[in-house]
Amino acid sequence: MSLVLRNKNLLDDFFGHSFSNFYSTKEFEDFNPKVNLRESEKSYFLEAELAGLKREDVDIFTHEEFLVIKGEKTRSDDSKEDAYHHIERSYGEFERRFKLGKDADRENIKASFENGLLIIEIPKIINETNGYNKISIS
Repeated sequence: MSLVLRNKNLLDDFFGHSFSNFYSTKEFEDFNPKVNLRESEKSYFLEAELAGLKREDVDIFTHEEFLVIKGEKTRSDDSKEDAYHHIERSYGEFERRFKLGKDADRENIKASFENGLLIIEIPKIINETNGYNKISIS
């Protein structure tokens, strides 16, 4: 087991919940998109940097309790014959999983993709009673 996964498991055990949102499903990857998570009163937002990818290179779906972003970043065909002296850009398959909360409205998730930025809006299920439920006496 890697040090990263061992530390993740220690954090999970210590805090009593999963930190899997912050870890990729593969131990080592060439390309791993950076993600910001934010929350408003009515929705959660996930923003992923996917520079160099097109809309059709990315799949987004829910599976069990997770939102999954999956895809592949490939090198352009015209550059494969060139002799590179130094490469810093990364390529390859990626998959990121984010555990959805109980208040996530899975039926109304929306996604947009523009200029290499994927924005996913996950609406919250708003409970008007805020947990208060009056019980009538018969």
